[in-house]
Amino acid sequence: MRSVLIAIICCLAIAQARAQVPGLPVVDFQRYFPHLVAVSEEGKESTYPNGVQYKFLSVRDEQEKLIVLALVRREGKDRIVRVFLAKGPVENSETTLRNTVAKFSETTKLKFEFFDLRDVKTFSEFEGRSSALGWGAAPLTQ
Repeated sequence: MRSVLIAIICCLAIAQARAQVPGLPVVDFQRYFPHLVAVSEEGKESTYPNGVQYKFLSVRDEQEKLIVLALVRREGKDRIVRVFLAKGPVENSETTLRNTVAKFSETTKLKFEFFDLRDVKTFSEFEGRSSALGWGAAPLTQ
């Protein structure tokens, strides 16, 4: 089974994905599909002198009718840290995400842009959307 690690962080991975496990949300285009993404502008502060950017990555589990949400922090160019991983119902997930991001934006003083990927159903569509958004994607073996 081909699985793809969400490419918002500019990488894709091919792996076995039978269930969501600690790490980043997995997209396999069979059970797990991209949902909504919120990406912050890049900021600099004393804690992160080389820059910081936050990304809320959500994946929809079609079998369980759940959303898996990860908040990741990119510190500088090379370090990516998963801040949290959570699950919740699909119902009201967009409102919940938007409210969460708004509060987080106030705390971090960073602006976020939202991307709706709910209509993406295949890897080819995902790759095309990623390219159109300028994210880029490169397959990696895991």
